[in-house]
Amino acid sequence: MFQRYTETARKAIFFARYEVSHLGGKHIETEHLLLGVLRSDSDLALRVLKEPVAVESIRKRIEDQSSRPEKSVASVDLPLSNESKRVLAHGADEANRLKHERIGAEHLLMGMLREKNCVAAKILGEAGVTLATVRQEVTRSMPESALGKADASPAPSAQPPPDFRDLTEEARNGTLGPLIGRESELESVMRILSRRTRNNAVLVGESGVGKSTIVHGLAQRIADGIAPANLAHRTILAIDASALIDARLDSEPSEFRLPENSIIYVRGLFDLAGKGSAWSSVEALHVLEPHLAAGRVHCIATGTPFGLRLTLERAERLASHFEVVSVLPPKEDEAIRILQGVKSQYEKFHGVVIGDEALEAAVSASRWFLRHRQLPDRAIDLIDEAAARVKLRRESHPPEIAEIERRIRLIVRQMESAIANREFTKAKSYSEEEKQERAKLERQRGDQSTDLNVPTNVVTAEDVLETVATRANILVSALQSRLQDKDVERLDLVAKELIKQLPAGGERWVDSLTAYLADCSVEEMERLLSAIRAAKARIDS
Repeated sequence: MFQRYTETARKAIFFARYEVSHLGGKHIETEHLLLGVLRSDSDLALRVLKEPVAVESIRKRIEDQSSRPEKSVASVDLPLSNESKRVLAHGADEANRLKHERIGAEHLLMGMLREKNCVAAKILGEAGVTLATVRQEVTRSMPESALGKADASPAPSAQPPPDFRDLTEEARNGTLGPLIGRESELESVMRILSRRTRNNAVLVGESGVGKSTIVHGLAQRIADGIAPANLAHRTILAIDASALIDARLDSEPSEFRLPENSIIYVRGLFDLAGKGSAWSSVEALHVLEPHLAAGRVHCIATGTPFGLRLTLERAERLASHFEVVSVLPPKEDEAIRILQGVKSQYEKFHGVVIGDEALEAAVSASRWFLRHRQLPDRAIDLIDEAAARVKLRRESHPPEIAEIERRIRLIVRQMESAIANREFTKAKSYSEEEKQERAKLERQRGDQSTDLNVPTNVVTAEDVLETVATRANILVSALQSRLQDKDVERLDLVAKELIKQLPAGGERWVDSLTAYLADCSVEEMERLLSAIRAAKARIDS
């Protein structure tokens, strides 16, 4: 029955049998299979559940629910319940669907999620795990050998297809971020795509202003069934401009095809002309023009203002197919609303709570100290790093907890080795020892939580300012003083003028200049600006 299973999947079944003997029962239920998968493939468990504590909480919940008076003996004869049989069948179907020759632990996990009413599916659902997220994780990050092909014969070589991402499918699965604001830009894109001629759009704006988010918003409208009728059944496929060109060069002209009745989103298409020569833009024209001219596909492209200018100079024929939609940086109040919309994603990823004052601090501080980048990207970057800082600070365990966790890992390895050798009496002894150590761990954590000095999981404005101060290599007090200065608007204008005086290619000096200006008064900054202007005037004369 298990000939097609990988070694990891077989271990999951074996561990599930052991769990029945430990927890009690006469059948291998789906919750036993879940525990078996968590034990056999800890890497998969952490990738899907994100937090080690989530794995522990699932185990504790199953143990609490499964305590029964009767105990069983781990045996190869223990039968699968009907639900577990269906889980295995679903897992095999998932492997076939993904064209994987072997059935791995990841397919068993997907099988549990497909058996929606089983205990394992409900527990995974409460932990925020969905079938779509597991499928995405499997196809995105797991190497081919881990996807059940380790023992298969190598397939004959073939030209790979372009690396397209199906944004409409991701929107249906709920993995795209929300579109907040940008309604006028989105409406402009939809109007252009609905035209008879020149019906391709290029979103032009500086890096970080949110051009991709507008395309994601269109994909979400299509997925939600609220797009215009002419776009309602389209699929948005995303690809980087360089990847599109590489795919075309790696294929025979007769083999290269773009999916019909689709909208191709080409990131950075209008920046190709600035990368050394016009060759890349000419190649992109060869890829896209036959499809655009025939009306088989529509295209949304992106680029910076500088890239657009060069494309008009060096590849005017490519630019002639597109209508420009300008994307300006949002104002600070709009940026705060955008951060409020996306913060839940960062809270879930980092396991923290992000306060509103942290969002406001990220926007205001980034205006002064990350001038070479645009809103909302620069503020989102600060929130991401500040949340990571809080998470690491919180997870820095004291030596007592670290030692208990080390002992638990050692005991688990010894127990798994005993199970693999079918030394079930010894395995049961290790299991009891593991339970005692975990109880000690909970008590130690409880003692730690009562300590008022233990860091919380709330990201505050102070955490954001510490992140900015570290990046700018200045004191937090100097940063706070600058942000509270009553002449901050005037300071901002003078600083912008100073940065404009930097020579071409001087972007790398912006952070150092900004850090220097943090300790300057307005008068000192204006004297410096006057001196630079005078020096430039002498050089020009």
